Amino acid sequence: MSYKNCNIKPLAIQDLKSHFVAESRGDGRTAALTEPETEAILLISGSYAALMKKIIGFAAAAVFVIAGSAGVVLHRRCPLISLAVGEALRDGLADNGQPASDWQPLSESQSSELAVQLAPYRNARLTGPEVSAGAGRKRLICIDPGHPSLFSRGDKPLNGTTEAHINWLVALRLRDVLKAGGADVMMTKSLEEELVDNRDRAVMINKAAADYLAENPGAAALAVHLHCDDSPDQKGFAVYYPDREGKYAGVSGNEPDIGFVGPDEEIRRSSRCLAEAVEAGMKKRLKGRLNALGVKGDSKTYVGGWQGALTASIFSKVPTITIEMVTLNRISEAEFIKTPRGQKRMAEAIAAGLLSYGPENTRPE
Repeated sequence: MSYKNCNIKPLAIQDLKSHFVAESRGDGRTAALTEPETEAILLISGSYAALMKKIIGFAAAAVFVIAGSAGVVLHRRCPLISLAVGEALRDGLADNGQPASDWQPLSESQSSELAVQLAPYRNARLTGPEVSAGAGRKRLICIDPGHPSLFSRGDKPLNGTTEAHINWLVALRLRDVLKAGGADVMMTKSLEEELVDNRDRAVMINKAAADYLAENPGAAALAVHLHCDDSPDQKGFAVYYPDREGKYAGVSGNEPDIGFVGPDEEIRRSSRCLAEAVEAGMKKRLKGRLNALGVKGDSKTYVGGWQGALTASIFSKVPTITIEMVTLNRISEAEFIKTPRGQKRMAEAIAAGLLSYGPENTRPE
């Protein structure tokens, strides 16, 4: 079936929504629409029920239906799809990825009124239920190698290296892995020794994200801050997110932004989702090498304890996380992350989570 040649006739979103509510009653199928302004339609059957729950409510979620050798497969990507007319809704998907035997075809009149016009897609992984929620979506990932900053230079020697040095080396590898995975990437620094204040890092990311989203409607942008811990009580890696509003306390005492409060509730919520996705990816790929300490709130950190959140989180207008990759004062962890192989493994673990994340499209103002 060629959807490029469908007979196209746009319909009102509310008309479609009413139809799907009626069509989904009593037959075990689930069909729903995202928010009206997204102009994106979501059809889910069987094993995709859980995926539906994750996608519904996501702004600008680009969801479309594809006909392939395994039947109809749901896949998400950018740009935003539009609603049109054709035959796409004649097919269903069973739990095994094959066309559902009990899927009743729409009538001729219904099929002439309803369809999904496919958005252009590149490198789509059409493999059925195992396709991750975030796969294929155009996104900008902003990498922030922690230190040096006005607050801390990160140059304390620990087991033959420094935090700033490890942050930089892993950031470079993460950049390459993400680009290979199809993501667009920006870095907050161009040199390892470059001093960038933590507030300025967030402002830089917000500007890059705003420009990117303006040029790529329906895309996503997010930030990951790379750090290493030196706590005597810590062992392994942890992923932090802003769990509450923070109030910027400043560094010099005479900064104009002292007292600034953030991030907002939406950023906090999406940041938690991002943190959970990345922690899951890291835990799976670092199992047996590093202990997973879980997802934690910024308020549990030293700075977050008195500001409420980390400085970069307070000013962030995109989903943001901070990763304490290893505990450098532990010899085994320092030896692991000092090697090119360890840095590569860490970068791949972080990238796996970042690329699997299916975020809402949060637009910086």
